[in-house]
Amino acid sequence: MEHLRGATALSATTVQYTDQGTLGSITDGSSNAAATSSAVSISDGAAPVYVSSTTLDNDNDGTVDFIKVVYSEAISDASVAAGDFQTGIANTTAGNLTETFASLTPGSGNETDVANDATIYIGVSNGTESISANKTDYTLKIEQVGAISDASANSLASFAVKTSTDGASPVVVTFSPADNATGVGVNDNMILTFDEVVDVETGNITLKKTVGDVLVEAMAVGSANVTGTGTTTITIDPTANLESQIEYYVLIDATAFDDPAGNSYAGITSTTAWSFTAADVTAPTFAATYPKSSNVAGTTLDLLMKIDEGGAGYFVVLADGAGAPSSAQVKAGTDASDGALAANLKGSQALVANVEAAKAITGLTSETA
Repeated sequence: MEHLRGATALSATTVQYTDQGTLGSITDGSSNAAATSSAVSISDGAAPVYVSSTTLDNDNDGTVDFIKVVYSEAISDASVAAGDFQTGIANTTAGNLTETFASLTPGSGNETDVANDATIYIGVSNGTESISANKTDYTLKIEQVGAISDASANSLASFAVKTSTDGASPVVVTFSPADNATGVGVNDNMILTFDEVVDVETGNITLKKTVGDVLVEAMAVGSANVTGTGTTTITIDPTANLESQIEYYVLIDATAFDDPAGNSYAGITSTTAWSFTAADVTAPTFAATYPKSSNVAGTTLDLLMKIDEGGAGYFVVLADGAGAPSSAQVKAGTDASDGALAANLKGSQALVANVEAAKAITGLTSETA
């Protein structure tokens, strides 16, 4: 058989060949010769075939919201309707797949729909079965019950129940302490609660001070500082306690945690995504020579106070030689025997860090200590 010289034109529906002349003759068994120029069109007659289905958490809220179905060729979106698909949970079968559908076309999120491609997104919402936030509690199954078509109108009438693979990445549903929390215990651990089981992989969890961007500790996820692999709860225990009244933030590498299907947690790269401030656990200190009295007169004096941080100063005025009350009794305005004192002999004064404050004391007995 002689070789042909020609040009081919390809489209989704036809393959066309135009002969540009022969190097020899082409004949059949009866010596009938072919024309020297011809065009042949081959139409697409193959129906699309199901390839795979994958669950997606497209808005990263910890709950599966789409099943991504991939076919062997581009699908005409106009041929697809919500009633063409059903889905269910775990061991359900074709007879009792009862989920309903929110949308066929995700407009935003991790993935967005491309018109008339080989992918169909099935939006999943709660029907008679509850979709758990922990997607390891179930396996979503899907079946096509209505016909869909490719661009050449070749129709796939249906496909039977298929088990979808897990394509949804793990997300953190609870941070402890919460983002922007204050008053965090200086020896508290940090805890991540995920929407599903995660395994420790590689990388670091980094703790920094917000002011000055000071590195406190970079903890390898495989170290003793990080525990909980194989569960939904990861506990982070820094080597040293937090410092009083210091704001911190946490970064997590995107390689740190995977779910059992190999989907990776996105991690934290922003300095403001998870930050918190440690509690004030350091008692204030009086400046040298304070507290002290000033402007002592017959029945009055000024009580002067200065401390190294903002707060309040409490006082009681007692006769010389009286027993010393406890801090709690001073704050309550009583003497050492819990006896109530007159209003002019007890009180408090607002204080600003390292600024002297004066409190006028009146109604004293003249010429007594």
